[in-house]
Amino acid sequence: MQSKRHTCKACGHSFTDNYCNHCGEKHFAPHDKSIAHLFEEALHFLSHFEGKILVTVKTILTRPGKLSLDYCNGIQKKYYKPLSFFLVLMVVYLLFPVARGLNMPLGYHTDSGAYGSFATKKVIGFMKENQVSEPYVIEHFHTVSEKVSKLLLLFVIPLMALWAWLLNVKKKDKVYFDHFIFCTEVNSFLVLWVFLILPLFARLLFWIISLSYQAYFSEALFNSLLIGFLCVFTFIAARRFYRLTNAKALLFALLFVAIYLVIIQYVYKFLLFYISFQLMH
Repeated sequence: MQSKRHTCKACGHSFTDNYCNHCGEKHFAPHDKSIAHLFEEALHFLSHFEGKILVTVKTILTRPGKLSLDYCNGIQKKYYKPLSFFLVLMVVYLLFPVARGLNMPLGYHTDSGAYGSFATKKVIGFMKENQVSEPYVIEHFHTVSEKVSKLLLLFVIPLMALWAWLLNVKKKDKVYFDHFIFCTEVNSFLVLWVFLILPLFARLLFWIISLSYQAYFSEALFNSLLIGFLCVFTFIAARRFYRLTNAKALLFALLFVAIYLVIIQYVYKFLLFYISFQLMH
């Protein structure tokens, strides 16, 4: 039986079957307008989304570096795309800010040894120009920077990918894309574990034993945990992804995390203040 021919609504090409062999547009059949089809698509999206998300989360948390290794070797179908996954985590972190993370209050910027005087002058100038009080500036800044801080992490990934490339410049089998995917996985772990899961568990634990989360989960403790988990994860991930010995993987992890902290401390946080302050006007 000869298949019925259709005319593509998008490009005007004549084709058979369900998809245009010229532009890929799907033939829009009467069933596609039914309510049943809408529920079919919703169910397919949820099952497809949930399955890939769970596999991606499990792989990152239990086998550091495997997501990057598989993805860069062409095994991609079972995973959520690394950069898309990172953006999903950013949205979750934005909607449910369990931990403050890298979102620093205004006082941190004005007290900074690197750019504190610059930040203080900006704050004083803003208060005089707009005739507003300091509490207003603090609250307004927090509202803006809370959103900027999450999105600005995207800026860190390409910088760290460049550093990872320099540390492994002799490995000719790895191009910049590979290092970018690796750094995306590292940052995804950071947001997923250090900024979401760990603080959530800590809050629940302290709530159960009736202790103050703020009193015991201090910034110093948070930073120590961040550095510790980041070093361990990067060590295991680098050993698997770059196929390094334990000694070389440890050296890579220490150098990687050291530059990461420098970028966060002196580049990321300055940009966070500057961009947030500009958006306040």
